Amino acid sequence: TSFKEEIEDAVGSFSGAPDVLQPGILSRNSVHFDRGDGATTKDDASLGYPFSVEAEGLSVLIWYNYDAGGTLEAFVTKGVASAEWSIGKLADESVWARLQRQTGDTVRQAVSAAATTNSGSWHSLIVVFTGPTSSDPMILYHDGVDVTLTDSVGSLSTQPSTQDIRFCRRSGTNDNYAGYLDESATFKFVLSPAQALQIHTLGIA
Repeated sequence: TSFKEEIEDAVGSFSGAPDVLQPGILSRNSVHFDRGDGATTKDDASLGYPFSVEAEGLSVLIWYNYDAGGTLEAFVTKGVASAEWSIGKLADESVWARLQRQTGDTVRQAVSAAATTNSGSWHSLIVVFTGPTSSDPMILYHDGVDVTLTDSVGSLSTQPSTQDIRFCRRSGTNDNYAGYLDESATFKFVLSPAQALQIHTLGIA
């Protein structure tokens, strides 16, 4: 299936005019977004909260190839600017993830070193939320390797939310993404270092 079909199958939709069926990491099925495009899909109790960080943890995979010139750009987020989690890159080309269970929580954030990534090339990013509490670490696997530089601890609630999943934008902000996305996936468990490396290796084989 294509990235577009995966979004639509998950009760989702596109906004703007993203270019579909572009060359991807594995086949011709990636999507190119400019900073006016996006995609949205649902997360609620009827679906079993597949994108919420709960006791068993959550691992989020995205393959990306970003256009030069951006600053803070969100690859995929759940919720609005203040909740629930966000994954993306910063202006110094570090990769970044944050967890804020609901508005009012103190943010827990993980960041890699600067210059971890670069534009014009495909990269895999796996963010592992090992659990929903302040004592549960976050891990960043970039191209199959743990690149977590800092993991700052916040005070988090444990309530899963019904906030939508958004690709290439973080609602209420200008943190829109420009570039390609492919092979997005979530796992309702904590991926191991060996599994993260295997996913990356299979993707570039």
